[in-house]
Amino acid sequence: MTKSRHGGPARTPIETADLCASGQVRALLITERDEALVHVAAAYEAAARRTESEDVEYPSGVIDMEGEELREILRALTPADARAALEAYGREKVREGMRRAAEICDDENLGSPRCNCRLFILAEMEKDADQ
Repeated sequence: MTKSRHGGPARTPIETADLCASGQVRALLITERDEALVHVAAAYEAAARRTESEDVEYPSGVIDMEGEELREILRALTPADARAALEAYGREKVREGMRRAAEICDDENLGSPRCNCRLFILAEMEKDADQ
């Protein structure tokens, strides 16, 4: 299968028209935008964390500030929508992990009447989603 410029599967004009008609293109574009925002926020955070290392040596006169001040500036520069997308991504990854843990309980027959961990995990997942 051929890939498009953005890495997804290449679509024929008819497939594209079908997607447009069904409204899936908007959802696809929103998903791609949110993924891009996650990468933007992660890049700012990686740069901020890089300043925590004692091994970082900045060229003389290029950066005349302490690491903590630089971290604050980098984090303040992170666009709010990118930060929100990164936080949502993190929450979704936690939910995926909890779903996987519930599946493991089922696979290992741990969902017995004495220890119904699957239901407990799913209940905790929903409780976290409500907060």
